[in-house]
Amino acid sequence: MAIALHFEHQIDRTRAQLSPKTLLGAIDGTGIACRNTVQAFLREMVRVQLTDQPSRETIRQRSPRVSEKCERLMLVYLGINLHALDLIDHGNRSATLARSPGLLAHLQPIFARRTCLSRAWYDPPTEVRCFTHCTSGSSILHSLVLATQDRQPDGDGRIWIGTVSAADLSQRYKVSAAHVARMLSTAGSLGAIGWTGPGRRGNGWLSTRLTGSYLLWQAEKLAALSIAFQEARTAFKVARRI
Repeated sequence: MAIALHFEHQIDRTRAQLSPKTLLGAIDGTGIACRNTVQAFLREMVRVQLTDQPSRETIRQRSPRVSEKCERLMLVYLGINLHALDLIDHGNRSATLARSPGLLAHLQPIFARRTCLSRAWYDPPTEVRCFTHCTSGSSILHSLVLATQDRQPDGDGRIWIGTVSAADLSQRYKVSAAHVARMLSTAGSLGAIGWTGPGRRGNGWLSTRLTGSYLLWQAEKLAALSIAFQEARTAFKVARRI
């Protein structure tokens, strides 16, 4: 939603710029974040160079400015997800975005508002939420579910995926092993993941409940993106004629 505010202002200078106040207002009523969380989030965006560092003289007055790096990453992210839609219906959405990157400024805000204001997306089932509400948890969940491809569940609703190591995942996603271990332990207590041996040793499995909830969560995102793409393409065509 932070990036959406940036693009909305870019298209229409009368729209409010990104700031802690406008970001908090954009997600009002969702319970996603409080004021302190929003401020911490914007500081983190500066740290990872998704917004430019304001100068000391203007840090109190200047609104955060989304960086070119952030725009490029968002273009890649939406391109990947549009390609996923194209694989379903043989469309050409991702190619359209690649040919017309200016479409991004129209597409991302519509998509962000549809997902960030959708309870099915921001408040998924507990077995999904125990990953997505943690740092790098969404990426870790993606990789775990990806490992279930071409595998069938056993009679107890478990899909065996081999070794699941907190140490390996922490190294891959640049977070602490303790952080990943807590995440996996929480998922294990919910019956979403398990191992043949104690202490997360031996072969690991995911429950069909977790994979099913994950797929529905992803479907919610792709459905929002499909609608957003159609609306954005129309708005982009109108803007180019003005």
